Amino acid sequence: MATQRHIMYGVLFCAWLAAGPARPQDSTFTEPKSGKTFPSKIVFTQEGKEISLTATGAIQFIKESKKAAAGKGEGSQYVMAHYMDAATRDSLQTVYAMILEKPVIKQMIFVYPNEIAPEYFRKMYSRFFSKTATPAELEQHQSAQYEFLDAACVQLDAQQQIAFRWLPDNRLVIILPNAEEKVLSP
Repeated sequence: MATQRHIMYGVLFCAWLAAGPARPQDSTFTEPKSGKTFPSKIVFTQEGKEISLTATGAIQFIKESKKAAAGKGEGSQYVMAHYMDAATRDSLQTVYAMILEKPVIKQMIFVYPNEIAPEYFRKMYSRFFSKTATPAELEQHQSAQYEFLDAACVQLDAQQQIAFRWLPDNRLVIILPNAEEKVLSP
């Protein structure tokens, strides 16, 4: 699902543009619209090796639905921070190329200010898949979609976060609150 990959990385690129990471001497940086603070670096162990990811930026997304505008529902809101192994701020083209093409470890952290039900995630991700893939691609990757939906559609309390980490071999690690990491193969 190449289209899905390009849209996802387009979002990451927007995050890089929206809010630059902290200066090297800073331990945190703040997404300006939401005021949400994130660490400048994330350090974790992957298969026995210590990995350090550097923040490339953060952005707040607010989408008001037609129902919310009419006072009959809620819009969606979250803050996303993006991290990358070997991150650089050399140029827009360099970062964009790294996000799209380089087999480096990448991670996105999504923080939701309000409680979120699993049904919300299932509907959101399903809609995303249907908009970014052809019917043939959806059918071809149906089992992978179900595996992803089963792993990522969880109940979140206010201010909890979900993280998605992409490994160079195309495995996806889903990091949920109060749960073991879930690793999905390509």
